[in-house]
Amino acid sequence: IQMLSSDNFADENTLENPNNVVVETTNSVAKNSSVTVEVPKHSFVVVKVSAGVDKTSLEEAIEDAKDFVEGDYTAESWAEANVAAVIADAEAVLNNQSATKEEVETAIEALETATAKLENIPVDKAALEAKIAEADTLVQEDYTGATWTELQKILTTAKAVAAKTSTTQKVVDKVVEDLAAAMDTLKKIIPVSAMTITAGNSHNNTLGPDKVIDNDTTTNWHTDWYGTSRTDHYLQFALTEEYVVDGLCYLPRQDSSVNGVIIGYEIQVSDNGENWETVEEGTWSSDKSWKSADFDGQNVSYVRFVSTNSMTDNNAYMFASAAEVRLTGKKYVEPT
Repeated sequence: IQMLSSDNFADENTLENPNNVVVETTNSVAKNSSVTVEVPKHSFVVVKVSAGVDKTSLEEAIEDAKDFVEGDYTAESWAEANVAAVIADAEAVLNNQSATKEEVETAIEALETATAKLENIPVDKAALEAKIAEADTLVQEDYTGATWTELQKILTTAKAVAAKTSTTQKVVDKVVEDLAAAMDTLKKIIPVSAMTITAGNSHNNTLGPDKVIDNDTTTNWHTDWYGTSRTDHYLQFALTEEYVVDGLCYLPRQDSSVNGVIIGYEIQVSDNGENWETVEEGTWSSDKSWKSADFDGQNVSYVRFVSTNSMTDNNAYMFASAAEVRLTGKKYVEPT
């Protein structure tokens, strides 16, 4: 506290009388978070606030230590490490506003030392290794791109866990569960050999419906170039084997034209090819990437892919087109 010795605030020091007003200084240090100081009149206070010690690393070390679970480690190493007590000591330092940098660093080191003493209980990876081996037998071409990509992400994680020398049974079991779930949700493509295909309309034989199952993305099915009714804009699949159909994948034409790129659709199913039920409808973006539509599995003989809206460069004409189309599903299994 710096206090003016004069009772008159107008008093000042001059060249003739430089010591007319004497500044009396009192120093004090307060380590607490709050302090009350009575300031005399005609005085001012200079406050120096310490930034304190950065405890971010200590907070992180405490949270990391709390992730260690007793059941994952041998009883002997858990008792020796005494992690709970070390965490309690570290939290005391964290909550101590007067803690020094050295105390913070010592607490972090103690946490690292304690957790380093822990020894994992031996882990059984047999189920994980078996599930990885099973996943490695799958063939990418048999499944839709999105579900295959998701499986590969989880498979990569599973292989990393299998290769680790230090892990826990809990981690291994969770990865086995995730990998099994990814395999179960794979969308299997029904072989084109198990179906025949027709269309409501085609421009000519070179742009016929067979082009969507020829595994050639440079060929297209296209409706009449001079436009036709929307009611003719469909592809119809007749399954020659029993499948439970649960989805459809559509690849738009891959050339520079937008004509016929389907952006609105219906999926219809039938047992006899005459009576149809809509099981899915929706919209897609107009880009040229693969699109998909999923629905509850249907044990049916016929599937119709209907274009309800599509792109055109001439509003006078309506078109539909496709480079490739695939159905997804699984072989029907008779209930036992």
